[in-house]
Amino acid sequence: MAAPPPYYTTQAALQAGHGDLATTIRQLSNMTIKLDGQFQAVFSALKTEEMFDTSPTVPSNRWKDIRGIYTGLMWATRNAATDLKSHTTELVDIIIPAVAEPRAGKEDKIRVIQRFIDKPAPSLLTSERATQQIDQLKQQIGPFIEEYKVGLEAKIAPVKEEIAKFKEADDKQKAEKKKAEEASGGLFGFLHRRPPSIELVDYESKIKRSEGNIEKWKQLSNDLDGYVREICTGLDTIPDRVGSAFSALWIHETEDAQHLRQIIEESPDGNVHDIDIAAGTYGLIKSALTYFATNVNNPGP
Repeated sequence: MAAPPPYYTTQAALQAGHGDLATTIRQLSNMTIKLDGQFQAVFSALKTEEMFDTSPTVPSNRWKDIRGIYTGLMWATRNAATDLKSHTTELVDIIIPAVAEPRAGKEDKIRVIQRFIDKPAPSLLTSERATQQIDQLKQQIGPFIEEYKVGLEAKIAPVKEEIAKFKEADDKQKAEKKKAEEASGGLFGFLHRRPPSIELVDYESKIKRSEGNIEKWKQLSNDLDGYVREICTGLDTIPDRVGSAFSALWIHETEDAQHLRQIIEESPDGNVHDIDIAAGTYGLIKSALTYFATNVNNPGP
């Protein structure tokens, strides 16, 4: 993502650039929460299927561990947003006023602004840890879901066999019932001894119940496929976009500070005049970063 224009541009241009970046940051925050909702949807589906099974090896517990990797990544991005907000606040509320102070010495101004420039970027923007976590997630998600679906197929196979037996037994029972009814009918049927009543088995209900279970497991398999597709698509795009947006802001603010340092160095007395800093536009950025850092359960529209 392109960085906003420098602080010394027109206020209208700065307003537009910061507004675009602030909007992107908010959208990305909502996307990370929505992606977490997909992880939760998988967990809920697994839990519903497990019902009252509380054994520690149930699939939902394994999925909880997988989701924990993403949760850790989300909190890392929130912490990075907090660091970026502090960085922006320092530039706007401390560095700029200090540079504009005519009574401060030139060397003091350079020292203050250089300290700001030398600050290391948040680890999420500079390390490969986020990429490693994403790879780790995808390496675990695919095999987990495939293994679970194999387990569902293993449950479906014997139920299909059971349905076939129920249908065979139902056909046999209906044939026997028909034969008995025919034997007790006719002109002299009343002379024949009626067979004892047979308690009929409701095979149709058994078949319907078993077919319902198969349909439920197939639907669960399809649902899991859908959730995982959305999760993997999100993992392929969202972290990169967050890193790009945050990096653009960090570079933007660092370059603004470097420009200020250059002006101070070139000024005979170290004074900087007419710093056209649009504080309101930086406020948009700070508000968006606060939203990202604190948005834990709002997936947005």
